[in-house]
Amino acid sequence: MIYLLGTDEAGYGPNLGPLVVAATLWEVQGEAGDADLYERLKHCVTTKPPGKKRATNQHVWLADSKVVYQGGLAALERGVWLALGCAGVQLKQCADWTQLWASVCPDAAPQFVDQPWHHPYNEPLPLHHAGTNLSAEVSQFQAGLKQAGVRIISMSATVLFPKSFNEKLQSHTSKGEVLSLATLQLARRMLAGLPEPGPVLMCSDKHGGRNKYAAYLQHVFDEELIEVCTEGADLSMYRWGQAAARVEARFQPRGERFLPVALASMTAKYLREIAMRSFNLYWSTLIPGLPPTAGYPQDAQRFLASISSHSAYNALPADVLWRLK
Repeated sequence: MIYLLGTDEAGYGPNLGPLVVAATLWEVQGEAGDADLYERLKHCVTTKPPGKKRATNQHVWLADSKVVYQGGLAALERGVWLALGCAGVQLKQCADWTQLWASVCPDAAPQFVDQPWHHPYNEPLPLHHAGTNLSAEVSQFQAGLKQAGVRIISMSATVLFPKSFNEKLQSHTSKGEVLSLATLQLARRMLAGLPEPGPVLMCSDKHGGRNKYAAYLQHVFDEELIEVCTEGADLSMYRWGQAAARVEARFQPRGERFLPVALASMTAKYLREIAMRSFNLYWSTLIPGLPPTAGYPQDAQRFLASISSHSAYNALPADVLWRLK
């Protein structure tokens, strides 16, 4: 048996909206090796849209969030919600926007209070699958995982809205460092929840192109001795812990090839998208006809210029809306 931990982010580049980091923890029975879950779960998971080659409506579309999001928010939402159900989250306890954040990303709520577009905002969830029998689909997906000796143990996220993000920047050398530390702190919390000791393979995409992570790992896992295996553009790899519960951490480009990373990518993207939905609804209500923004630099400047003369904007503290990097 081996545990697989995948981490990824959404919102690293924008000036508006949050940076969301998500992690998914899986248990795989048998000699898993690198644990190619896409091959192992090909009877119930696909990297292609349902209806395309090798995919049916009985397959769950789990892939890099950028790919899945081409099918719209509905496609992203279905995969995340089915996985949450398999991870033991009671979907009826995530029946609205506020409850979902509380279940998956508990550090979000304390940050909402500074942001009028998130507090006291709420709406029913899921947005696109309320009329479908998600419980039946969860049971079907769960059966497919069990058939392959695979279990999703947990899914969790951490979020930095602009004020918190800017505060972190003041005490760190770069936004890449902010991302790395947020990711590893989330990973540590996930590893603390392992049902029993066992070896762990942790995979992540590179953080801002960074190749060296030993110092950050040593800082977060401060009671361990971090072994540097290799550090380079193609792979940075580290190990720590006792032999029976050894953790191997890999940072490599296109980390979403590893299914737990892909699901983390989807989870982070979904949470960011529903946060931006709330943000855009707030401002379009105040300024009718205002086009929504995804928050990326060029369009963020357009959006900022459009709202800058409104009294609601001028009443905001400077650091609540705009991320410095």
